[in-house]
Amino acid sequence: MSSPLIFSITPYWAEMILSGRKTVELRRRPPKLAQCVAALIYETRPRMQISALCSVGPVISAAVGTLWARVGEASGLHREGFERYFDGLPTAHAIVLSGVTALKEPVLLQDLRDTIGFRPPQSWCRASESLMELVRRRL
Repeated sequence: MSSPLIFSITPYWAEMILSGRKTVELRRRPPKLAQCVAALIYETRPRMQISALCSVGPVISAAVGTLWARVGEASGLHREGFERYFDGLPTAHAIVLSGVTALKEPVLLQDLRDTIGFRPPQSWCRASESLMELVRRRL
């Protein structure tokens, strides 16, 4: 089984995911996923907290125009923003999000630093078992 992931996402996009209006996460460099895995959503400044757990996968990769046709509406972006995000890349990537569950109480960055020495990723990284255990207590 693949280890869980953690994604750094701005609060605006995290709210879109939690509301169900955004069901794919766009990435210029996605993780390699052999199967669906658990993932945490870390909200960046100003919130700086883990706020949700979800499943991610598969990764859909295609030319920008092709990917827009498949998942554009699920991305939360207008076509211009979508194309601008992937500008200069031959291949665009969308990660399917499902089973999004908000934590009863978000885990603040300071608590994560104090308890497990956590440092949020710039984009995404693998989540440690100690981090996952801390989050499971907040479901």
